[in-house]
Amino acid sequence: MAPRKTERQLNLVICLLAARRFLSRETIRSSVEGYQGLSDPAFQRMFERDKDDLRDLGIPIETGSNDAFFDDEPGYRILAGDFELPPVEFSQSEQVALGLAAHVFDGAGLAPQASTALGKLQAAGVELGSPGFVQAHLGGDDENAVVVWQALGDRRRIRFDYRQAGQARLVEPWGVLVRRGAWYVYGNDLGRSAPRMFRLSRIAGVVEALEPAAAYELPERSVVEAAASSLEPTGATETALLAIRGSAAAGLRRRGTQTSAGVPEGYTAYEVPYGSVGELAEQAAAAASDVLVLSPAHVRDATLARLRAVAARPLSTERA
Repeated sequence: MAPRKTERQLNLVICLLAARRFLSRETIRSSVEGYQGLSDPAFQRMFERDKDDLRDLGIPIETGSNDAFFDDEPGYRILAGDFELPPVEFSQSEQVALGLAAHVFDGAGLAPQASTALGKLQAAGVELGSPGFVQAHLGGDDENAVVVWQALGDRRRIRFDYRQAGQARLVEPWGVLVRRGAWYVYGNDLGRSAPRMFRLSRIAGVVEALEPAAAYELPERSVVEAAASSLEPTGATETALLAIRGSAAAGLRRRGTQTSAGVPEGYTAYEVPYGSVGELAEQAAAAASDVLVLSPAHVRDATLARLRAVAARPLSTERA
């Protein structure tokens, strides 16, 4: 049985690469498996199609003659220098980025592919640097992140329950974002006909990637970049008065300035600048009773709302 088209074309590439001189059509016909036994017209048609296909793939087939003084039949060859890829080279910052990207998937569903890619780069002499800071990480239990990532690449819609079972969302993912180690998917929420941001840790159950692929078009990159910017803290435009106990809440104490305002015993008053009410409330609530929000009222209310939400969660009876 004759070799398949791709196998025949690969044989042709190997033959032309190994040639030290231009090879005539008859030499190629007798040397390349897949051309042997064909009639003259069939060989001519097949050879011309194969040359066109290989050139369309970027393989430089050179045409020329072995004799500069006689206009004999043209021959063909592939120069190794024109065919080979240039050396793999990355700047120091690119090496750090590659190392960081591989470590993101360490232990997750894409770990084998990441490990294989790292091995190939290191075999090529690429030294992957360390970013030197806390890395974003997709653990082995976070399969949802891998499903979302792959759905984005395939442009598949995803379906999941958000915050609690029964709150189903149908989303066209536009981007996967990370902020302070937390992963988010940003996309078009079809149920609400508007872009929305979803924190992956708040997804209840599993994410389902739906058929078909290429089901929607991605927006301009600037749309996703604007969403990523929204995760960054805004500039401080307001000041809150906090009472902080002892050495707790080091981050808030560093940002703030001590004042002489009256506070309960064991606490110290700080004026803390902030730009986002939600971010300050999250930090204050994380410190629980070690931080008291004295003013303004809307920051205090936002902090209390977060504390009440934590208190309302059912206690888990499972052992860690």
